[in-house]
Amino acid sequence: MAIIDAIAYYGGTCANFLDAGGKATKDTMVNALRLVLGDECVKVLFINIYGENSVSQGIIRGPVIAEALIDALKEMSKSRIPVVVRLQGTDFVEGRKILEGSGLPTHSMSDFSEAVQKAVALSRT
Repeated sequence: MAIIDAIAYYGGTCANFLDAGGKATKDTMVNALRLVLGDECVKVLFINIYGENSVSQGIIRGPVIAEALIDALKEMSKSRIPVVVRLQGTDFVEGRKILEGSGLPTHSMSDFSEAVQKAVALSRT
């Protein structure tokens, strides 16, 4: 709920909200992203993932998120929805590198507030 509150704080609204859960697989993530990206009301896809190493047993890792996002975006190539991704925690530096090297138009950020502000700004363009 902190994400929805932060988006509202910066003047945005949520068309959709999805919690994929800490034990999501790559297939789960692709299906979840397909569902959200297929919603015509969605103007920006904001992904916020935080998984700390001390509790990472079962928490989805950065590279898995990055690869799922790349697969979903390639599959949904007709989608022109801007994507803001905030990855923090276990293996998320590697995940960010995978995203940045994909050639896909994503905005990869590490600061939560900056990522939310970017998503809200992109929703207005």
